[in-house]
Amino acid sequence: MDLNSLLRRLIWPALLSYSLYSCVDPTSAGLDLLSEDLLNLEYVDTFTVETATELSEAVRTHTPNSFLKAYILGRADDPLFGLSEASLYAQLIPEYLSPKFGEVIVDSVVLVLPYDTSKFYGNRTQPVSLEVYQLLDPIVSTEAHFSTERFMYSPIPLGRTTFFPSKDSVRVFDYGSGTRDTISFPHVRISLSKTLGQELLALDTSYYATDSIFQTFFRGIFIKPSAASSGALVGVNLNTTRAGMMVYYRNDTIQKQFQYQFSPYVANVSTFQHNTSGKPVEKQIGTPSAQNQYIFVQGMGGVNGKIRFPSVASLKNSIVNHAILELRVATLPGDDSNLYPPASTLVLYYRDKNGNLQVVKDVALADTEIPQKFGGTFQAGADPEPGLYRMNLSAHLQDMADGKVSNEMLLSLFPKTENNSRAVLYGAGGATYRAKLKVAFTKYK
Repeated sequence: MDLNSLLRRLIWPALLSYSLYSCVDPTSAGLDLLSEDLLNLEYVDTFTVETATELSEAVRTHTPNSFLKAYILGRADDPLFGLSEASLYAQLIPEYLSPKFGEVIVDSVVLVLPYDTSKFYGNRTQPVSLEVYQLLDPIVSTEAHFSTERFMYSPIPLGRTTFFPSKDSVRVFDYGSGTRDTISFPHVRISLSKTLGQELLALDTSYYATDSIFQTFFRGIFIKPSAASSGALVGVNLNTTRAGMMVYYRNDTIQKQFQYQFSPYVANVSTFQHNTSGKPVEKQIGTPSAQNQYIFVQGMGGVNGKIRFPSVASLKNSIVNHAILELRVATLPGDDSNLYPPASTLVLYYRDKNGNLQVVKDVALADTEIPQKFGGTFQAGADPEPGLYRMNLSAHLQDMADGKVSNEMLLSLFPKTENNSRAVLYGAGGATYRAKLKVAFTKYK
């Protein structure tokens, strides 16, 4: 056996392991460890890439026994992506069972939605208008639900509000401890019908025996943006004890409150609608091609990008030492990066043999260290170059070369269902900056 063959057999597994698992920049790991001459390493940055934009399938927005980190609400008319609407069906349960209210006077009913302030997106100088309705249909919380599902609700609103999203804390009185306290946190409050509060506190005690029995009377709420809202999208955090529907009431002169809570054990289903008609994104929707100039990617139920490597078979009988997909951010006329900054994180998926979407192997191997080992995070470009995303595809490209997976991938936000941002990227046909795959590999036959 010659020296080069011996070195390849002994050293290449260590090189691949380093490139996949090192915590350094995923775009440089493994490239400077050994001499190219020593390993007969070949490097190509002109690998054929085809790109496209495609409409998204329905995305899962409810998984039993879990919360999303953020639930998106609002309505925004994006100059490039069009109109996006985000709504929420949510069930509520009593804060505890078998309460004893006695003779009460209801002062007010307020829906409290704490913000996830990292999920403000769009034109926050324009107000957001939300409406709340009573849900009429039951929702089976033990089943998965998707962004295109619709449930019946009462046509008469329980309440509505118009507000400007703010990261500032709002101070309110709280009676949860039995005495009046002052608490402060960023949130939006929506005043609801006092009649609902009176009905809930007047219920026969048998309705408070279990959460499921309570839901036979009160199935939940539907929160949707009004047609007048067109500026921004906000994220709310339901996974906090401060979130819920508060009924403020009095026994004689004693002020009290009772909370109906959100819970991971009931249904919380986000729904999305997108209208791309007449917007620049509409012209980019199609099949992958080396001539497509741009890739559009959006969170919620918005569009995805598609990446194809038609000549990946040329890497058959090769060891993929390192592979980086590089995508540059594009700036189109009419866009405003201050209102619509590029998404913080992108990720790649592929379809398995059953047609199900799976994250590429490099993402799966990265586990909790996706930014360090896979990449996909937005990086500002060195002036005057645009910002970019770099993604380590070493393991997945090897599977492509070996014929284990198809040569197509889906480009999406991460996580898509709780992300309201977007990105416009140069595609394979970009004039100055085009989608680029950089591959270092070794032929062994």
